[in-house]
Amino acid sequence: MRELLLGFGLCILMISAAHAEDGTRMLHDPDISADRIVFVYAGDLWTAPATGGEGRRLTAHVGTESSPKFSPDGRWIAFSAQYDGNTDVYIIPSEGGNPKRLTAVIPNSRKPSRRCWNAFRTKDTPRRCAPSTPTGAAAG
Repeated sequence: MRELLLGFGLCILMISAAHAEDGTRMLHDPDISADRIVFVYAGDLWTAPATGGEGRRLTAHVGTESSPKFSPDGRWIAFSAQYDGNTDVYIIPSEGGNPKRLTAVIPNSRKPSRRCWNAFRTKDTPRRCAPSTPTGAAAG
């Protein structure tokens, strides 16, 4: 455990030193798999070895990413992102690549929608649904 915390601390120091010219920003929303850490820094997803080492940016979109979580096998990362005005759930391979949107809100709909996703659902995990109101629609 001590080695894990030391490794995460080293990652934080290296990334913050590399981006010192951008000003101070907090790392947040960390998640760990068997051998990697994923976290949000400056609105983008980053990953680093759990034992310490250089961090690598996974996303560089204009929108912001949050709440990254590794899949149970560590091959995928699910996260929330605001790329087009709505917050949706996306997945990305843990080694990087193009994000794939799993949820969507129908624009200009008069009825509130329900966004549901099953990114890492198992038979013992309940379906995850969140009520949402499309932009411009009245709740109720």
